[in-house]
Amino acid sequence: MSTIKKRRISTADLCYIGVMSAISVVLSLTLKIPMAFLAPWLKLDLSFVPVMLTGFALGPVSGLIVLTITNVIHLFVSDSAMVGQLADFLLGLCFMLPASLIYRRQHTRRGALVGMLVGSACMIVGGILSNLYLLLPLYLGADYAQKLVNVGFSSVSNCVIAAVIPFNLIKGVVVSAVTFVLYKRLSRLLHRAQQKEGNRK
Repeated sequence: MSTIKKRRISTADLCYIGVMSAISVVLSLTLKIPMAFLAPWLKLDLSFVPVMLTGFALGPVSGLIVLTITNVIHLFVSDSAMVGQLADFLLGLCFMLPASLIYRRQHTRRGALVGMLVGSACMIVGGILSNLYLLLPLYLGADYAQKLVNVGFSSVSNCVIAAVIPFNLIKGVVVSAVTFVLYKRLSRLLHRAQQKEGNRK
């Protein structure tokens, strides 16, 4: 069984976390693709990409820091009454945590792909459970079942099957593809920065 080496966080790591947090915030606020063909309130963004890049490069704790910073900042500029941030945090955690843990133990392209596949599956399951019992009731209010009927869904379960599952599947595929393309390039830059910092000490 492989072992995971613990190391101190470096200045390069902190800079990487800061940059990824800033990019994640910008993506969450600006690049939103409406998914009205699934549900009126669903919008696809790429804010999970920096979270995944950080989780792969520095581990799940650093990925969690980026995810938390993004949602805390977004909380102050959003009108979703915390529900959107809660959804992003829960689903981002479901996606990033298993993916980064698997990649740390199997540090290869295959490990990255398997990690993102498992992360996507966890995000879909997390989306089902959280929307059924928490997010939809919070977002739509006490009469959420009737509101769902008003926008074309016969029930909460129908909304989850017809909208939530396809949305999270699409998001998992898109985020995984972008992360897979970008990760190795960014990891090389981070590695060089870490080496330069180590040489100065």
